Amino acid sequence: MWNALLLSVITAAYYLLLRRMSADVSPFLLGTMFRVVCLLLFSISFAVRGHGRLLISKEVRRLLPWLLLIAACNFIIEGATIVGLGLTTALNAALLARIDIVFAIGIGMTFFHERPHKADLFGIALLAAGCFAVLNVHLGGISGHAVGDLLVVLAGFLIATNAFVIRYKLGALHKDVIAFHNVLYSTIPFALACLWETRVFVVTPATVSFILILGAVVFGSYMSYYAALRAMPVWRIRALLLTVPALVLFGGAFFLRDPVTIGQIRGAALVVAGELILLVSAMRNARAQAALPGEPRDQRADVLPPQETAAGDF
Repeated sequence: MWNALLLSVITAAYYLLLRRMSADVSPFLLGTMFRVVCLLLFSISFAVRGHGRLLISKEVRRLLPWLLLIAACNFIIEGATIVGLGLTTALNAALLARIDIVFAIGIGMTFFHERPHKADLFGIALLAAGCFAVLNVHLGGISGHAVGDLLVVLAGFLIATNAFVIRYKLGALHKDVIAFHNVLYSTIPFALACLWETRVFVVTPATVSFILILGAVVFGSYMSYYAALRAMPVWRIRALLLTVPALVLFGGAFFLRDPVTIGQIRGAALVVAGELILLVSAMRNARAQAALPGEPRDQRADVLPPQETAAGDF
């Protein structure tokens, strides 16, 4: 649970930094540069711990198609979001990007027996209502941009699908190994896309500093997200990430002097209420699992998370 909460904070920081940088640098060039920084941090982490051999283990070679799949999805997710934002409004994108929680619940219940409890659903409803209030979403004001909207929805579907692949198909690998290969393979198409970029990138101490910080933030997001995927159902993680707009709201107000309305503050209060409900529900589920150690875990609370094998453990 704490990994998911940390992920929300890191994701909010990522959006604030990306907003600060996106006006000055091509999105594909920016994506390439901060991924390179992220790869360097992963490489240092593996080197310090002496576990570089795990990156080329037999298990990695066996699961390489799945690793390539999640990396390809990662590129499509970000590419669809970038192109979609150019074809639709920010309001549409802000609303439709939250649809990943619907896909996560639907896929989890249909194929993986991840069933939210009634209290969870109530908490998600509060989170969603608060999220829309923070985003200033008014249904009458949403305009129709079919292609852009569909691209944002596609990104939401792939986010949910990717999470299930990581959680259930790549459970034999250590989470850091999955993250490294995901970043490595998704960097390649970003770098190729830079070949069509004509915008000039001006190197200054400020831009270099922001890119280094952004790479460190992305490194932290991968670490916390993959740890969360090993510890809780996908729908719960995606639901907790509904807190991100509220965190971005106050972060933007504090660091970027963005205006904040009374309605947005009320929405943030709903987000906090929904978050507390999900936290209490998760703690109850954990206590229920601890009280019934003799039963198969998939018959209790949430669902059995994938176990790391000896080949994937550090």
